[in-house]
Amino acid sequence: MGVYSMTWIKGMCSSLHLGALQRAGSARVVNVSSFRQSHGYIDEDHLIGAGRPLTFNQNYDCSKLLLASFTGKLAQRLQGTGNCL
Repeated sequence: MGVYSMTWIKGMCSSLHLGALQRAGSARVVNVSSFRQSHGYIDEDHLIGAGRPLTFNQNYDCSKLLLASFTGKLAQRLQGTGNCL
């Protein structure tokens, strides 16, 4: 499983734990980002294991973009709950 897929799974797990994060009152979610996300793109074929193989840099770039995207969406959902991203 590539880095791209693992980032998607991590984002889904964060979404699945949304209720627990909201109940915690003061939870923290910390992600490490990179300027490389600006080189990434989201291709749904890769999320389901299809599509052409990606190079290491493409996997890394796309995974950082997905991580930033999931983090932004999670921040929207947690807005006003006292939790921090």
